[in-house]
Amino acid sequence: MWDQFDEKTAGCPLVALKKTCAQMRVDKTCPKFMTFSVVDMQGIQSLKGACADFALPVLMWEAAGNINRVQAAVESSRNDQTKNIAALGNFLSSVARTVHLHDRALRGPQLIEGQNNGSG
Repeated sequence: MWDQFDEKTAGCPLVALKKTCAQMRVDKTCPKFMTFSVVDMQGIQSLKGACADFALPVLMWEAAGNINRVQAAVESSRNDQTKNIAALGNFLSSVARTVHLHDRALRGPQLIEGQNNGSG
């Protein structure tokens, strides 16, 4: 998107489009010209200059895209954590069952109230 701004042909809204952005920059009268550090999709960083009137919507567009990517990453991480917590819960349940069965085996058979142990 940054390549779409052509300062040589873009008219400046501050002077009713009578001068181009490039002319305003040469005259050093443009209060809206900004330089940005831009990183493209390949990770290559470069400096781009543009009018704030052009740059603001582009920055908002890029910020929205970054927010969507972060949101997707957070959701993916949450899903992974949910699966891990469920697996941990299943593991702890199986350990508890094993410990309970082991304790019962160590205590031996238990008399139920009202039963006779055969001693008469």
